Amino acid sequence: MNFTEVEKVSILKAMDALIKADNEIDDKEVQYLETIVDEFGWNPGFLDKLENFKMSDAEKAVKGLSTEKITYFKTLLRDLAESDDEINSMEEDFINKVNQFIADNS
Repeated sequence: MNFTEVEKVSILKAMDALIKADNEIDDKEVQYLETIVDEFGWNPGFLDKLENFKMSDAEKAVKGLSTEKITYFKTLLRDLAESDDEINSMEEDFINKVNQFIADNS
């Protein structure tokens, strides 16, 4: 599946936000994120762009994702949350908010 640079950064921005949702950065979650970055040949330089990338820009990009990409994005978030063998309520809330945002903007 091919993603634009903005889509890549948007997905990584959401994944980064999910990792930070519970104020605990678990090594397994970071490893999962790094695996996804490597697996899809995403330049690690994209991670540097996260700091300056606005959430509003990420939201715009997510609104434009195809159905196939949305399904994949949701799977990535769920798998990331499960990567440390525990989905806590803050992570679940974040995923639910993203899913609701997608539903409202599809």
